[in-house]
Amino acid sequence: MRVIEGRKRPQRILAPPKSVRKHPWALHPPLHASLFIDAALADELDASAKESRARGTEALGLLLGDALSAPGSGARYTVALSRATSQVQATSTHVRFDPAGFEAIARSLEAQAFDYLIVGWYHTHLGLGCFMSETDVRTQGRYFGLPHQFALVIDPIRQEAAVFSRSADTGKGLPFAVFENGRAGNSDFRKPR
Repeated sequence: MRVIEGRKRPQRILAPPKSVRKHPWALHPPLHASLFIDAALADELDASAKESRARGTEALGLLLGDALSAPGSGARYTVALSRATSQVQATSTHVRFDPAGFEAIARSLEAQAFDYLIVGWYHTHLGLGCFMSETDVRTQGRYFGLPHQFALVIDPIRQEAAVFSRSADTGKGLPFAVFENGRAGNSDFRKPR
């Protein structure tokens, strides 16, 4: 498995995406974004959220990508490039990975064609809006507490999406942006194995 532990990995220096756009469901404009989501991944996440709405159960997965520093300023930012998931145990208000599905998520992680960090997680709220429940806050703190790790909450019924982090959570979410990886002046952020 090629999961790279973020505290031991040298910080890559690369300019943030230049050509970005707002996700249609984002609650905030992408100004001052610290998280940039690859457009193809954003489409996958939207499709997963719509499938969860159709099933009437929440969806869950890991966000994979990289934590980088901007040249000159050293400002840190995160790019989410892919996702990994497996079977979940889900209702309309709760979701967790099915213990029997951990082998599948490991295979999904191994199948990635680039070196990556786990940069967070995503899950849906069905008709409840985008916020971090007490369980979500505990999950974020326990498993995704590093500065480059985010929680993406998607409500496919209200068509809302918001990003939260442990260190800068305002309760209303943080700005994030969508970018076309490798196009429109954006570098290719995938570092091949």
